[in-house]
Amino acid sequence: MGTTAGRMRPVMVAVDGSGDGLRALRYAVQEATRLDSVLRIVHVQQQMVLMAPMMPLVPDPTLHEVAAQIVKEAEAQAREFGYGRPELESVLATGPRNSALLESAADVSCVVVGRRSSPLQHLVGGSTTSSLAAHATVPVVSVPEGWRPLPPRGVVAVGLDDSDYSADVLRAAWSAARSRGARLAVVHAWRPLNEYDVAIGTRALADAWTEATRTSLVRWVRDNAPDAELEWTVLPRYETATVALHEISEAADLLVLGRHGHGRRHGPGLGLGSTVRTMLRAGDCPVMVIPS
Repeated sequence: MGTTAGRMRPVMVAVDGSGDGLRALRYAVQEATRLDSVLRIVHVQQQMVLMAPMMPLVPDPTLHEVAAQIVKEAEAQAREFGYGRPELESVLATGPRNSALLESAADVSCVVVGRRSSPLQHLVGGSTTSSLAAHATVPVVSVPEGWRPLPPRGVVAVGLDDSDYSADVLRAAWSAARSRGARLAVVHAWRPLNEYDVAIGTRALADAWTEATRTSLVRWVRDNAPDAELEWTVLPRYETATVALHEISEAADLLVLGRHGHGRRHGPGLGLGSTVRTMLRAGDCPVMVIPS
């Protein structure tokens, strides 16, 4: 991760008083401890709450009291999770949630958010994770509902395509693996769809593609990898990207992806490729999205 004035930039975590936020906090404490970095806890106060028909809005002072309590409890939970530095930054922000979180993330090393465990919450409230991943200028880490601080698996995976952004993604994954003492698995997947798959998807073609891709991928990694020593392997997969990445996420501590998509439209999630959006929803391990 990056440094500012000779020190590690803070690790930021978004909390909301839910179990998803608590899970993100636990992961962020682990990251801040590993990086010897300051932890920044951010909560965005809800602006108004409709109680019942014909009833008044909940007044701002009450909302502020609730928000302040969420922050206070998150500070205490961070200490319980093992955060030991004396410095602990807390931000109680106001305004639109996504904009406020992006503003608070301007000088951090990464942003950690908890993936919504309830599909209904995701549909009703939209995806803060996708919006942050699409627009943040720093890496965004989505922590899935199944994540637990268990002994590490010792693998960081990175999904690469044939775009110009892949070298930056490789360097980010290389750094993440090296700082964890983990092996790096470099995944590249391709498979023709539908009728094309039926027409040309023979075993011979799959084997030929796999071997040719392995050779070119090894050469590409050697040409683009940082100088730092690291154990790494390439995994060419004759499979759709989402299937291949989901399978590797079941064996990895972290999956690193680039956020770029085919379009350049602005809006929540629209700057993300379809594969990245799928993995943010369904990845088995934490997913780190690297800005373009």
